[in-house]
Amino acid sequence: MVQYVLTPWRHHAELLAVRGALYGTEAPARREAVERVGVWMQRGNCPHLVESTALLVSAVLNDRRGGNERFCVRAAYGGAFSRFVTGLLDSHQTRQKKIPMYTLAKTLGLPATYVELRHQATHEELPSLPKLRTATEKALGWIWEYYWVKLSQSDSNMDGDTMEVILEALVKRIVREGDTSRRDELQEELLREKATGRWSEDDILLAIASARLGCKDLAILQRGRELQQSLPRDSAPLTKGSKRVEEAQGSPMSKQDPMRAPMKELEGVLDEEESGAESAMGNIEMPGETPKSTEKGWALWEGDWIPKPIGVV
Repeated sequence: MVQYVLTPWRHHAELLAVRGALYGTEAPARREAVERVGVWMQRGNCPHLVESTALLVSAVLNDRRGGNERFCVRAAYGGAFSRFVTGLLDSHQTRQKKIPMYTLAKTLGLPATYVELRHQATHEELPSLPKLRTATEKALGWIWEYYWVKLSQSDSNMDGDTMEVILEALVKRIVREGDTSRRDELQEELLREKATGRWSEDDILLAIASARLGCKDLAILQRGRELQQSLPRDSAPLTKGSKRVEEAQGSPMSKQDPMRAPMKELEGVLDEEESGAESAMGNIEMPGETPKSTEKGWALWEGDWIPKPIGVV
């Protein structure tokens, strides 16, 4: 009988993306990853170590943001750390008679100092802030080695949908990144992956169209256009019997036709925005000038003004 494994994330790529954000250096990305894990916790079936990672990272972000009382920061660290240790060890209690925490920690390879710190934070006075900061960083490293690093990220273990999600996430980061240097780094990463054959030009064009579709931000639309123009074209030879020729001859529409329509539509939206701004500036008339055309619009009234009461034809 087939056994299904229910996960709160849609694709394996989404889990890998959250892992990269949680252990990254950008505070906004880490905060967004913490919020996403919060959604997973509401859905259910969220692994304890994923939840613990998000809680520990949230405590770190709360500390680095500043503006909070030291006691509140210590409480956030202590609560996240205690939940991490307690939940991990309790999940391995398989007997009716409970096994001591130190014994379970030794079995799992968890340092005994973690159990001691958890006991102190729960039953005694909260540990000092420097001690909690150091313990949290070490705990994140332990979780990485115990859980996160074992997640496979090879392309051979990913299906087409997973690869598509990874590409769309990368393209969205590029077009939404406001920092030019950071955007250039992400774009270079995309071009390197394209050069290795991981993604084709058609795949990237579809991802750009998906990122720009329905977006009204002129800056994002412009970045998407620039990214599209910077892509080196695939130059595979169109020899007889080649795959590209067979695809072109196999149907009246080429493979790129489904993506060209939304791309052209987005180009039209961007052109309308730019032309609308230019025409608005060009149609402004200075006082004293007479209209140059007979089209409907605002113009200076010539002659005497005759008031007409409301309701009188």
